Amino acid sequence: MVTARCLPPFIQALCDSNMATSPIPGYKIAAPASEAPSPAGPSEPPTPPARQSDGDSFQALAREWKATRGHTSSAARMAKNPAYQKIIGLGEAAVPLILAELRKEPDHWFLALHALTGADPVPPESRGKVADMAAAWLAWGKERRYIK
Repeated sequence: MVTARCLPPFIQALCDSNMATSPIPGYKIAAPASEAPSPAGPSEPPTPPARQSDGDSFQALAREWKATRGHTSSAARMAKNPAYQKIIGLGEAAVPLILAELRKEPDHWFLALHALTGADPVPPESRGKVADMAAAWLAWGKERRYIK
């Protein structure tokens, strides 16, 4: 199970490896493949498969999200994208990666940042203004030393 601070239940459910279906209508999550017993016997855990680094995974997922989200102004719809959900599933390690991406190109990363941190640094007068919202999150990230 992925553990990240302040994940809403529907996002945490997406991250749980034993879930076969998503709580978001219209989305399915592949069930985990059953693992064969280790040749070394039951006393030794199987060797985990090689993983991409969080940075590599994030970059690939961010490209996938941007390519597949379509043209929509709905932040909630963008956040339901499976690649976006997987980014949230990276946990707190994704926060500096998202902030770096936000610095490079302001985009709708705000729901992911809120889900991962529980924070909401955007003042009411900036709501709906992507550049202003990005600036508020970047200032928040600098204060908390997620970014320089």
